[in-house]
Amino acid sequence: MPDWVPEWLQALTLGEIALWAVAVAAALTGLRKVWPSVKAFGVFVSALSELPQFMADTRAHAATTTATLAAVKHEVLPNHGGSLRDVVDRGEAVTGGIVSDVAELKAEVKTLSEKLGKDHTRLAVLEERTQPRDAQGRFTKGE
Repeated sequence: MPDWVPEWLQALTLGEIALWAVAVAAALTGLRKVWPSVKAFGVFVSALSELPQFMADTRAHAATTTATLAAVKHEVLPNHGGSLRDVVDRGEAVTGGIVSDVAELKAEVKTLSEKLGKDHTRLAVLEERTQPRDAQGRFTKGE
């Protein structure tokens, strides 16, 4: 054998070398099949190491969100004058009164319009019956 071959390799027979080659190939094949599981386990361990910081951040965010929701709740529920809900309720009451007044005014305008139409018709009939007058208001003879 050449000098560059190690002594332990020189002591092996061809059958042993073949057996070692098959064993290495089997180990690489097994590693290739197991690698996704090993990789997933590494990701899992990494996630576990980041879990305490994630939980602390989540608690801080939940506390902020709770405070914000409490402020919003304070504004949307009635509290006898100071909340947004109370302002909306007062605006609704005023608007309801205005709507009622407008409905009444519409009814009055309709009644007056009808009366004006009837009066206009009656005046036209009266003007037809009356003799014509001149510029000074004196009766003139009809033609």
